[in-house]
Formats: sequence, C-alpha cells, structure tokens
Amino acid sequence: MINMLLRKNLSIVQSILFNFYILFNFISRDISYMFLIMTLILCIANYKKLFVNFKYNRSLVFSIVCFSLWIYMIGSYHDSSMRELDNYFRLLILLPLLSLGYITKYFNITLIISTMLAAIDFSIFYLNVESFSIRYQGTSGYPITFASILLFLSLISIYRSFDETNQLQK
Repeated sequence: MINMLLRKNLSIVQSILFNFYILFNFISRDISYMFLIMTLILCIANYKKLFVNFKYNRSLVFSIVCFSLWIYMIGSYHDSSMRELDNYFRLLILLPLLSLGYITKYFNITLIISTMLAAIDFSIFYLNVESFSIRYQGTSGYPITFASILLFLSLISIYRSFDETNQLQK
C-alpha cells in the first residue's frame, strides 16, 4: 500500500517537474535545465518502471541506441568535436523520460500556458520589429532548438485535438 502510494506520488512529481521544464523554456534556460535534471534523476530512481517502459518500447530504445552509435562512429571517423555531436546524443540521454507518467490535467495546463508564452514571445519579438535590432533566438543557444520545442508543443496539441475528437466520435 505504502509502496504504491510512493510510486503514484513520484509519478505526479515527475510530471509536474517535466511540465515546469517545458514552461521555463520560455523564461530561463538555466532554470528549465534544472527541472529537466531533477526529472531525469527521479526517472532513473524509479528504475523498475524505467526498465518496464524500456522493454515495452524496445524498438524505440534500440533505434535510439543504434542511431547514437552510428553518430559516434561517423563523428569519430570525421574527427568531429563533441560540441557538434552533442545535439545527437541528447536523445540518448533523455531516454529515461520514457518512464514519465502522463497526467492529462497537468499537461493540458502546461499546453495552455506554454501557448500563451509562445504567443507573447512572438508578439514581442516578431510583430514589433522596429524596436529590436536582433533576431530573437528563444531561450536556447541555438534558434533551431527553440523552434524544435515550439514544434514539439504544436504537434502534441494537434495530436491531442485529434485524439479527443476521435474519442468523442466513439
């Protein structure tokens, strides 16, 4: 009973921390990364659930590991710096996130707030071009990373819309 209660609370904490990671991407990258690190630590601490999810998603895990090995071999062959390879290895490092519990209530709130923050970013930095002489890169060091975050959130929103529409039709 106590063990099950701890696991349920751990899933709630993991979900909240991951949602804070998404939200703080629009505010501060450093704070956002702290939430991501805390989420990863809790995912690894819940190693039993992690291994079950790895087993369930075995083809995805295998594909990510093979992709990372391929990138490493090609990078070594071409004497690429680790800085160049870093973006490709992030996917491997984030594998423990597969054990996250999905809590719809928190995630819906996160989608709404992050959509509002993205709209604020857009309105401040793209619609008011005269007052800013530089292009806004988001909270990431690279504009493509920030764009990937926005694309990820958009795809999830679209998926959730279709998923809810399909459930309503049944």
